[in-house]
Amino acid sequence: MLCWCVFFIDVTAVRNRGMILTSFLDYLSELYMLYYQFALAPVLQPVDIKSRWRHNWKSAQVVNSHLVCDPTIRQPGFDLPRQQWSLLNLFRTEQGHCSACRRKWRLTDTDLCPCSETQMMSHVVESCPLTKLNGCLSRLHSPDEDAVSWLTNYS
Repeated sequence: MLCWCVFFIDVTAVRNRGMILTSFLDYLSELYMLYYQFALAPVLQPVDIKSRWRHNWKSAQVVNSHLVCDPTIRQPGFDLPRQQWSLLNLFRTEQGHCSACRRKWRLTDTDLCPCSETQMMSHVVESCPLTKLNGCLSRLHSPDEDAVSWLTNYS
């Protein structure tokens, strides 16, 4: 009789632990569903990256943003050799190695061009009598053979 009673107690204890475990797992699954519903689900929603990028591009204040109509496509000149492509983008962003930028970065004491005007990237392309490109930055943005030759000779 004692043996049966011990066995019965053990079964009851296991059954109780099972019920406790089952109710705990149910509780955890409910917590997870709430977490998924409020934390993960918004993140996992499909997002149109291109439309988001276009919106961000139009709302940002970017130098020469008028040059880029659609930031999700490859820009003109993308197929240029790396040195010309990099230089082209320095002119587009007006952040190249001109005297004005070098002075701002404290690499030189003067911001003057050899033509005696302030040398900014826009000055190099648009108004410097020594380096001016006919057609200015818009021609450089969509580079033809002359613009690529100008980029090659400038570097």
